Amino acid sequence: MCGTDTTTQTAEQTSAEEKPSCACCSTQTENGAATSDADTSPVQTTYLVTGMTCGHCATAVTNELEALEDVSSVQVDVISGGESSVHVASAKELSAEQIRAALAEAGNYALSGTR
Repeated sequence: MCGTDTTTQTAEQTSAEEKPSCACCSTQTENGAATSDADTSPVQTTYLVTGMTCGHCATAVTNELEALEDVSSVQVDVISGGESSVHVASAKELSAEQIRAALAEAGNYALSGTR
């Protein structure tokens, strides 16, 4: 348990209002409040995109989406003539408008939904 000796914890330390944490499982914000690793997990979203036909399309879409703030990775599975899957990991949820704008900048691609 991250080096925490649970035998010496008092009932006050383990109450529902005050959760113990250690340095390896949390970080502190500017005001000293602890945030867990779960609070910083990337948002994984799969977008369905039409109009993509080749690797060049995938590269153009990838470059535009990676340029968006908070995006950490993009993976494209091209389905020529169908709905291609675009997997995006980001620090926070992206709006449909952000995705549409990036797709328009990349070329003639359209957001048809999410999975």
